[in-house]
Amino acid sequence: MVPRIDIFILSHNRQDFILESIDSILQQTFIGYNLYILDNCSTDNTVNVINERHPEIKVLTSSKNLSFLENFKRIIEYTKADWVMAFHDDDL
Repeated sequence: MVPRIDIFILSHNRQDFILESIDSILQQTFIGYNLYILDNCSTDNTVNVINERHPEIKVLTSSKNLSFLENFKRIIEYTKADWVMAFHDDDL
């Protein structure tokens, strides 16, 4: 069964904020969603920080830095759910 909601966090060089954003989503009580990180070619430790603490979360990296809008459009490429939510890496 395909989850009804896909949640995407868009990120770029936010190793100091991304875990709080992820944790705030994981603390909600709704079940039946997929959580993805759309990393926009971070050059800091963002991807490693996520993989170390949350290896279960799919991190979709870009091979080059895209504009915010182009990274946002990647949601269309990856979503399979009926509903989509998008957050930025410092949203709680």
